[in-house]
Amino acid sequence: MFVPTRKQVSLAYPVILILGCFLSVLLSEEAKINQRANYYLLNSKNVFNQILAYKGNWVWLFLFMGVAAVQYNLRTKSQSLLPTDTRALVVSNKTKLQIIKEYFCKYFLKLFILDVIFLVIDGVFIMTGGSCTVPNRSISAELCKSLGGKWIGGFDISGHFCFLVNISMILWMELIAIAEHVCGYDTVISLSSLQKHVITVAVVVLVAWMGMLLVTATYYHTIAEKLIGCVFGYICPFVMYGLIPNSHDLNKLFYATMSD
Repeated sequence: MFVPTRKQVSLAYPVILILGCFLSVLLSEEAKINQRANYYLLNSKNVFNQILAYKGNWVWLFLFMGVAAVQYNLRTKSQSLLPTDTRALVVSNKTKLQIIKEYFCKYFLKLFILDVIFLVIDGVFIMTGGSCTVPNRSISAELCKSLGGKWIGGFDISGHFCFLVNISMILWMELIAIAEHVCGYDTVISLSSLQKHVITVAVVVLVAWMGMLLVTATYYHTIAEKLIGCVFGYICPFVMYGLIPNSHDLNKLFYATMSD
């Protein structure tokens, strides 16, 4: 199976940002307004944006559960290749508990970190003069939108970039881990048809999110708002796949079994 490397994935989103900003500079404001009005896919209300972005948490959860199930199957399957003595059984059960704990922690870490990030984004927006068109509802962009209002004025850090880069990078890291695991055991482990379909769907959605980010980078927000949003998009993957695994204490707390 072909999956890009961590370096390639990490560079992909800045490249999308740079390309989009370059196209944005080439286009006049009038041209961008006309294109957003005349081309369905460039309008933020298109069905793909409504489902994959505004309902992105549910889409991500479905895909994350799928790749977590693949990881669980592959990692416990490799354990089952050990000799079937009591010690091997203990190792296998311990590994299963560790994997379950790891993915529960990753899920709640994603929720917590993104909540904190968006508190910061909304706070910056309000402090710089932004507000909701619905009176007395200038608390968060999500609440404002749910009430039918618009988030206007202020320094509006791109929530699209922040959100989509974070959830995309998490899925990419999991797909890369699956690829590394399969390659490490390619003589005894192969993916089932269902597992291949899960990975294919995840990759298709990830590519769609990249396309949506290119639209955002070209037609929406200022360069500074998009740049900061993109930088914020690396916080979840940095914590979950960089900081915690490389810290003995944090790894033991969040991912490893307590007896490790």
